[in-house]
Amino acid sequence: MLLTVSLGNTNLSFGLFEGDRLLRHGRLPAADLPLLIARIGQQPIRRIALASVAPAMTGRAISLLAGSYQTDVLVAGRDLPYGIEIQCEQPDQVGADRLLNAIAAYARTRTATLVVDIGTAITVNAVSARGSFCGGAIAPGPALMLRALHEHTALLPAVAYEKPASVLGRNTIAAMRSGAHWGAVALVESLVARMAEELSPRAPIILTGGDAEPIARDLKMKFELRPALTLEGLAILAGKA
Repeated sequence: MLLTVSLGNTNLSFGLFEGDRLLRHGRLPAADLPLLIARIGQQPIRRIALASVAPAMTGRAISLLAGSYQTDVLVAGRDLPYGIEIQCEQPDQVGADRLLNAIAAYARTRTATLVVDIGTAITVNAVSARGSFCGGAIAPGPALMLRALHEHTALLPAVAYEKPASVLGRNTIAAMRSGAHWGAVALVESLVARMAEELSPRAPIILTGGDAEPIARDLKMKFELRPALTLEGLAILAGKA
């Protein structure tokens, strides 16, 4: 069995694969890394693949996983080459999650594709018809928008992200949630539309990320929701190693 783990800035996710079949996946706050093994449980893990955009956590995660399952941890980009063309000025600075999403998306579509990942950040990335990573856009996710408002203003409170009951907020908290949620919806729709003009007007759209589901319900466009897309990309790399 293959265990895949993706370390993000706010959350971490894991997936258990048998061959190319995803058996189970889950998510927990990054601060709860010590609880990861308990969440995974006793499993016949033969291989472990890890991706990280949180360097401060990477070493601890590797030690925890390797010690718990007595096997090496293969890291995306270090032990597992991405194997795709990266059409960016600084390829080594492209986040592992963006590249893994592109790999998994292209494996599904085999055509030019747009990938939207909604979490701490919102990323919209383009994959060419040949499977190259073309670049994209990075913006704050809804929870980060709310945190920034609290941290950089004198009077706005700390507010957890959730979809507001109405776009018309009738108190400060409701207004902040409306701005974050509907602002994220509009941001995704606009970036996708503009990027499709440059890439391909008929490019399929795949959504993923921890905050994708509440945003997805309000998007006025056709898309496929794949919550474990990053883990799928990581499993593809591990399968080639």
